[in-house]
Amino acid sequence: MSYVSVRIGDDLERELIAIARKRGTSKAEIIREALRVYLTSADDAEPGSCFDLARDLFGCFEGPSDLSYNKEYMKDFGK
Repeated sequence: MSYVSVRIGDDLERELIAIARKRGTSKAEIIREALRVYLTSADDAEPGSCFDLARDLFGCFEGPSDLSYNKEYMKDFGK
């Protein structure tokens, strides 16, 4: 097992101590668990395009299908 030193603020240490006491475990175990969760979620996150990020929003609104290119819809815009 390797050792890693990390400096944390007093407020974070107080929270860490409180959680460790509540769970009946060590501060080191809480840190290892949090690091495992973080590293697992970091692996799952893949950067995507704007389309990929908003895919669930496309097609959820009703309206004319030619709204993006038909200039008739812009005739009175700004008046």
